[in-house]
Amino acid sequence: MEKTINDRPRQPEIPIGPPVISPIKLDALVRMETFTDHTVGTIICFLPVLADGSFDPVRAPYFRGQIQVNNQPVIFDIKNAINLEEAIDLWVPAVEAMLEQYRTALVRKQLTEGLPGGRG
Repeated sequence: MEKTINDRPRQPEIPIGPPVISPIKLDALVRMETFTDHTVGTIICFLPVLADGSFDPVRAPYFRGQIQVNNQPVIFDIKNAINLEEAIDLWVPAVEAMLEQYRTALVRKQLTEGLPGGRG
C-alpha cells in the first residue's frame, strides 16, 4: 500500500462495476453432516454428492473437526478417516496434531513480530 503524507497507508481503490459471480462447481458438491457430543467438539463429514443430491461413489468423504481455542473456533482435518467411526477414533491424534501446529505458529509469530516473550 502507498503511504500518504501523514504516513497512514492508503486503502486500495475498490473497482466499481457488477460483481463477478462464479457458478457452483458440480464436481465439488458435498453434503455436510455435523456430529457433536456438545462437550468436546464437533466432527463434520463432507459427503460427496452428485447434482441430484445422490451419493457420488467416485469421490471419498472427508472429515474435519472443530474445537474452541481461546474462545475461537478452530477447524482441522481428520486425516485418513473413511467413515464416522474412524473419524471418532482419529479425533485425539488429529486434535493433538492441530494443537502442535497452533503452538508452533504462535512461537513463530512471537519470534518474528517481537511480541512479549519473543526475541524480535
